[in-house]
Amino acid sequence: METAATRKKRKIKRIVGLSICVVLVVLFALIAYFAVSIYNEIRGKNITEETGIVEIVSGDNISVVAEKLKTSGIIKYPTAFRLYSKFCGYDTSIQIGSFEFLKGDGYENIFSVLNESHYRESVSVTFPEGYTVEQMIEEMVSKGLCSREEFYNAVNNDYYPYDYLPEAGTENRLEGFLYPDTYSIFLDDSAHNIIEKLIARFDDVITENGIKEKAEQSGLSFYDTITLASIIQKEGSLISEFPLISSVFHNRMDIGMKLQSCATVNYILPDEEKKFILTYEDMAIDDPYNTYLYSGLTPTPISNPGIDAIIAAVEPADTDYLYFVAKNDGTGSSAFAETYEEHLENSNRYLG
Repeated sequence: METAATRKKRKIKRIVGLSICVVLVVLFALIAYFAVSIYNEIRGKNITEETGIVEIVSGDNISVVAEKLKTSGIIKYPTAFRLYSKFCGYDTSIQIGSFEFLKGDGYENIFSVLNESHYRESVSVTFPEGYTVEQMIEEMVSKGLCSREEFYNAVNNDYYPYDYLPEAGTENRLEGFLYPDTYSIFLDDSAHNIIEKLIARFDDVITENGIKEKAEQSGLSFYDTITLASIIQKEGSLISEFPLISSVFHNRMDIGMKLQSCATVNYILPDEEKKFILTYEDMAIDDPYNTYLYSGLTPTPISNPGIDAIIAAVEPADTDYLYFVAKNDGTGSSAFAETYEEHLENSNRYLG
């Protein structure tokens, strides 16, 4: 007669056997799914009308090429692409240059393009943090990239797919949103593509650092955050002091005190008239960018800030400072003060 223990063992065996069958079925289903997906990718069954651009440079091996294709959305399975390349002998004939593909195109079509030379001459351009849009344009024109007219048209009138950008035709529309960095730019590229590259870099940086969320927590709008960051960037010389400078401006705004930033006045002065110490005549210029006369932030950013200044704008130091003055001693540092009397003492000490 079958005992309860025997029945229990048989039941456990049935459950284990059923579980193994289910796992095997799921495993085979997944293998079949990926096999079909990879086959469709190889054959170009998922081709779209969207395009992606990949730049292949000297030294890129097939693994690097495969990852670049994946990053650009042209393929999904870089390992399959790499194995296919080695099996077919394509990995030794890839050219350097810039290549454009339809996303989802078949491997044979991709390799036929990669095996042709698509070399485009490029130039390296570096934009220091705090450069204005005008300075950036002048730098690019000096490198032989498009004309001033083409750049200004791209800046003022072209559409770019970022909802935080001011509308076309707005004053100083892209000031603050062209990220200062070093770029490799094709000499034959359009002004629109070049400007979009700088905006895309800006978007990557603010996304990576969660700036939109931090701006909301700080009580500033995203646009005001970039505007404040642009002022901090021009006022400070030491990154370590950016949060302190930010605290001064936040404290002033909290009590309705004018920012009184020399950088904002220099923004409206002609290049030949910009100066370290403003005159009373400079501070009396009737212009919305003159924060000695007008309260609050400037109508637009006054420069293109780097990420350190942007972070400082939303993460000011916790201080009671209301004033600061450059020490003018070659260190780039500033002297901070809570009261006007302390500020006068610092000004007399460092500016004479």
